[in-house]
Amino acid sequence: MAATTGEIAKVYTAAYIKCKTIAAIDSNPDTYTDSGNGFVTAGFADGDVVTISGFTTSGNNGVKTIVSVVAGTITLGTALTAELAGDEVIIVKNAPGDLRAGISGWTTDESVDIAETTDFDDLVSATKTATTIAFVDGAGSDDTITDSGNGFVAAGFVAGKEIMITGSTSNNLSTTPSIVAVGVLTVPTGTLTGEIAGDTVTIKQFDLWKTFTAELKEWAADIDAMWFVDTFPQPFFGIPHWFRFFIRYYATPSGGSVAIYKEGLGIIDNISTPLVAGRLIKQPFKIRGIGSLTQRTKNSAW
Repeated sequence: MAATTGEIAKVYTAAYIKCKTIAAIDSNPDTYTDSGNGFVTAGFADGDVVTISGFTTSGNNGVKTIVSVVAGTITLGTALTAELAGDEVIIVKNAPGDLRAGISGWTTDESVDIAETTDFDDLVSATKTATTIAFVDGAGSDDTITDSGNGFVAAGFVAGKEIMITGSTSNNLSTTPSIVAVGVLTVPTGTLTGEIAGDTVTIKQFDLWKTFTAELKEWAADIDAMWFVDTFPQPFFGIPHWFRFFIRYYATPSGGSVAIYKEGLGIIDNISTPLVAGRLIKQPFKIRGIGSLTQRTKNSAW
């Protein structure tokens, strides 16, 4: 988990719907329909850019722009593939709505999935299998692996990367060549045992750098206190809101005063204790994130 702390955060309304009653219609113009008629109530409006997920057909998911919306239909300017309702579909607007509350003191925790983008086979950068490979003990000088077929350079071997030897009688081991020539791999003294060619020997060289992709998956937050911009809104707890956690805050960002913040969708859990009447809640509580937080910067007026 990656933790970030700060003093100021803001809470906005969020246009969001999650249900199993949404279908994709290929009808020119193409539409999403909701038999529960929940689109307007969820807060969607003409021109909103939204992200859709949950459909089985991948092309029905992704970022879309709403051309028009009524209670049971969102009309798009992009093509869809016909798909019946049944999957749990999520549609969320890609921007906050109206400001509802401010937060004083916060800590976010973000979980990260590390996706390895290579597998073991991808790490093999060169390989040579032959019966023409011999091993020479340098007797105090560098040892060498020789190939009477002169195939090392053509196979892609380079100096400075680890090799692994299999198939020999006495030299199944790993080492790193300091010099590579067409018929000779030079390795440190004391590495090899003298052995003539004849066995079917395989030498593989590895590029040990792996590539990893870090993907933020989930987040949660603890906040110290909250105040409302107007009278206490109902409903407030237990429903999605859009959050901005300011790492650096400016009321009027500019080129020399850049605001830095993380934003995303989350739910403030219901709290079990009674609230003191008024606009300030002076008690800590938690936010459950939906999806991941995205870090952004702002150098112009809000």
